[in-house]
Amino acid sequence: MNDDTFIAGIISERLAAGRPVALISIVDARGSSPRSSGAKMVVGEDGEPQGTIGGGVLEATAVEESAMLLKLGHSRLMEYGFRGTAASSQEMLCGGSAKLLIDVIQPTPENTRFFSRCLELIGKGEDFYAVTSLGVSDDVVEVTGRYLFSRDGLLAGA
Repeated sequence: MNDDTFIAGIISERLAAGRPVALISIVDARGSSPRSSGAKMVVGEDGEPQGTIGGGVLEATAVEESAMLLKLGHSRLMEYGFRGTAASSQEMLCGGSAKLLIDVIQPTPENTRFFSRCLELIGKGEDFYAVTSLGVSDDVVEVTGRYLFSRDGLLAGA
């Protein structure tokens, strides 16, 4: 099972059970970082992370932030710098930075269908792009749409 199947499966399962999740994605990585853009993990209301965005303080901070955002019911972009100065500190020493999208996904019928469709396409071995449209105001991020596009650019789901 690859990461995409694992993450889509967890999201689909939790949404179908009526439980919200936070999908944490690295949307931009600069310089040296533990994982590259596209790395994902899921955190549920229980606070348990599934998957990884690189471990360490980055992941712990993202999990903590996700717990708060799940209670508030909104998403957020978060910047994190890997600029620790001593190997004995708990800070990451990579020297780069990462921008994370913490996408709080509510168990609506639309979201449940969307992630079920993702899982279906993955299961068929089809290549596709999942696009999340965002509206950003200060630290608050509003998801304005979710779309699936086939490799040839055709809409495969929304």
